[in-house]
Amino acid sequence: MENIKEILNNVFFTQIEIGNISLPFNLFGLLLRFILPITVIFFIFKLIKRGIAVLIDRSKAKEENKATAKKWVRRGINIIYLILIGIFVSSMLGAETIRYLRMIFDVLNQPFIESGGTRITIITIILTIPVFYIGSWIGKTVKKMINRDLLDRMGFDDSKKFSFTSIIQYGVMIIVIMIGMSFIGVDLSALTLLFGVLGIGLGFGLQSIVANLIAGLIIIFSRPVKEGDRILINGIEGTVSQIKLISSNITTLANESIIVPNSNFVENVVHNYSYADRKIVVINKISISYDNDPEHAIAVLEKIAVNSEYALKEPAPIARFKSFGDSGLDISLFTWISDVKYKYDAHDKINREIWKRFRDENISIPYPHVQVILPAEKAKDKE
Repeated sequence: MENIKEILNNVFFTQIEIGNISLPFNLFGLLLRFILPITVIFFIFKLIKRGIAVLIDRSKAKEENKATAKKWVRRGINIIYLILIGIFVSSMLGAETIRYLRMIFDVLNQPFIESGGTRITIITIILTIPVFYIGSWIGKTVKKMINRDLLDRMGFDDSKKFSFTSIIQYGVMIIVIMIGMSFIGVDLSALTLLFGVLGIGLGFGLQSIVANLIAGLIIIFSRPVKEGDRILINGIEGTVSQIKLISSNITTLANESIIVPNSNFVENVVHNYSYADRKIVVINKISISYDNDPEHAIAVLEKIAVNSEYALKEPAPIARFKSFGDSGLDISLFTWISDVKYKYDAHDKINREIWKRFRDENISIPYPHVQVILPAEKAKDKE
């Protein structure tokens, strides 16, 4: 029993030491004064966030404004939570807070890579995160400003705007990142050799990423696809909603977001329905009975297409007698529409109208018939 008490006393009530650093509290004090209150505050803040989210959902604001409000509320509460953690830590360390912070800083500032005048430390790596984030944010902001304030007024088409703004975005991002890296003490010229060696090693391990990156640059400069195009690739049909350096997003007809690596656009066949023109031909295939007049059916079909709300006047809709089928005469109706996004709507509306008009005009749509002869009936026929 005495041994158990001694073990518990050593574990919970002995001052904590980390290496040569002796902290001014024990494990029991850490649990009671820090972990317990921080845990309680965490759950309280979680309830507050849920309550505010419910109030926002019940408001009459637009959905996009609700989402923005929720995002900023979450960020604000998280910042307050981090501040409280800092207050609890400083209260536990007491007057020695500055000394401990300096000791932690000295540990994190120990270089593990030195090249020329550059010292790579843990702090350097931590500081690169906001540098890359700020560079990316400035690049996107400049892209939006140029797109909105300059290119729209100059009358650039979508494909040219996409290529130009993408080059500007990544150029600005690289410049800002290089400036930021120099501010945090990274000598880029001294790291040229190091980056070259790392590049060779990463090239073997990250071949797919490099291939997607190069494919992204090819897409930006050669523009085989652009944002807003309706495409079919690897059995996926949808609209290209976003093109990035490594991957692109395709929004399908079911409003699903499919992330496609950019190398797929270079290595596979891509059906781009709106590469040069968004106009497209909708083909409705119909069969009529051998008892009906194909000339009459063709005239009815062309009239249906001409009166369709989706059909263009030029080129005019046209129907063609395709072949003699097993059950009927096969006819195809070709209708030009203004935009590929209306393809399925136009196909549906024209099919519905064909069904109604054929019924009014007494034009029959044949279907296969199957005759089953049973063995007993076959024997009777022979007799």
